[in-house]
Order: sequence, then C-alpha cells, then structure tokens
Amino acid sequence: MKIGCSVFDNNEIRMAKEAGYEYIELKGKLLYAMSGDEAQETARTLVETGLEAYGINAYCGPELQMIGPGYDPAAARRYAEKLADRTAPLGTKMIGIGSPASRRLPQGASKEARADASGQLREFLQITAEVFAPFGITVCLEPLAPVFCNFVNTASEAAQIIGQAGCDNLGIVIDYYSMELAGEKEEEWMPYFDLIRHAHTSDDDRDPYRRTYLFPEKETVHQERIRRLLAAGYQGNLTLEMDLPADAAKAAQSFRILSGF
Repeated sequence: MKIGCSVFDNNEIRMAKEAGYEYIELKGKLLYAMSGDEAQETARTLVETGLEAYGINAYCGPELQMIGPGYDPAAARRYAEKLADRTAPLGTKMIGIGSPASRRLPQGASKEARADASGQLREFLQITAEVFAPFGITVCLEPLAPVFCNFVNTASEAAQIIGQAGCDNLGIVIDYYSMELAGEKEEEWMPYFDLIRHAHTSDDDRDPYRRTYLFPEKETVHQERIRRLLAAGYQGNLTLEMDLPADAAKAAQSFRILSGF
C-alpha cells in the first residue's frame, strides 16, 4: 500500500515529495479550472518530483449537479471528457466522487425524490465511468457523513448504486474521517469490501470543513485502522486528505504515522 496526500498547488507537490509521500491527489475542480499552461506546469512538476497524481478528489464544484433539477447528463459528459484529458498525462488511476454540494437533496425529500436522485446519480456515474475507462481509470463513489450532505451516507448505499450502474471500473472510496463523523463502524462496510478501491483519512482543526494533518495523540488509532484494513485483504492506497494549507513539519509527521503500521 502506498501513502499519498492531497495538494492544492505545485509547491505542495514538492513539499509532499520532501515529506516522503509516494503520490499525490489533485483536486478535480482545480485541475479542470486550470489554463492549459497551468496544467502543463503541473505535469512538469510531477515529472520533476517523480510523483504521480494517482488520485483525483474534490471532483467538481456545485456548478455541476449530480442529482436534482440541475442535473444535466450532457454537462456531466463534457466535464468528464475535459478532466480525462487533463488527467491522462498525470498517471491518474482513481477518480473520487465526493463533492457534497453537487449531491444534496432538499430537506424532507420524499421517497420518490430519493428514488429519482438514485437514478440520476447512477446515470452520472455510468457516464463518468465510460469516459474514464479508456484511460484505465477507476471511478469511486465516496459515502459522506450527513454533516456534509444527505445523500449516499453509507457504504451500503454506495454499493447499491454502483451495483445498479453495472460498470467494471466503478468502486467505492472509504473515508475514515467521514465514517467517524457519521458513526459508521468498520464492520458495517466490510460486506462491500470487494468494491473498495481507495481510502482517505484525516483529522480536523475543530471543524469538519477544516481537515488537516494527523494528531500525534491519535497515532495508534490511525495505525490500527491501517492494520485491520490490510489484514482484510485491501489492495489499494491511502491518502491523507487536506483542506488547510500545507505545513512541511506536520506533513512529514503524518507520513511517519501512516507509514509506521
């Protein structure tokens, strides 16, 4: 298992390399918004550091809706096609579909509305998986805690939609931090273990939207999680997912924690 971290810019790519991380994750919405020159500079930075942008997190901003009245299959395809072109030179193997602002239901949504949303998300995933399949990239739906959004909050819900979509390059991202916030236990997602392709982890700076480096006092918690994951037969990688600016010393400390299992 390789250990990576999410980054915001080229300076953070270099910092990740210096801290020991074996790959990085780029934010899809930032990569999509880059100019052609900026995207080429990111590709050059990866070549210089010898890292791959193995994963893409933060797939899209709220302007691209996955469910509801704003959902547009053609827009979903156009977005995926542009991002696929951007990721092709970067060594990307995994696209994570979290993006809570793009998949929120109105409060008190009916069963019918939820069923409609499930159909829309299924189609969204089918379109996205179809676009990325020729590049050998797996698309992973990420269950998110209710504090982030109110749709697809558990591994079982993600597995149901993925099963209905029926695409070989669809899987699940598990996020230990989100699971912790949701109170979801590891044994609850173990029945869907064969669908888990990638994993995220983090701690937070007193706010769910301020994911940050790992706390040294939780070293044993994080390492025991990794041991259990590997003992279950996990074959994927693990990314430290960040919202806050990079810190070289904390980056190195977190890598030591994650690689010390």
